[in-house]
Amino acid sequence: MKERSYDEIDYDHPAWKDATFEGAEMSVLRLGLQSTFAEKLRWLEEAETFSLQFPINRRRAIAEGRLPPED
Repeated sequence: MKERSYDEIDYDHPAWKDATFEGAEMSVLRLGLQSTFAEKLRWLEEAETFSLQFPINRRRAIAEGRLPPED
């Protein structure tokens, strides 16, 4: 594969547009418009389950000595 110079890199590629704050925001909005209500609800349930694991995992890590005790 031939290496391209800095000037030849295609910065108009769609993936580059998502690499900015505004692009990421638009990408999330686009995804939201394309998702069904059931998909959004499933995502929220998975996110809630994931977030509820944080304190459990922290207590387990403290008990195993992998983290310092809480003050």
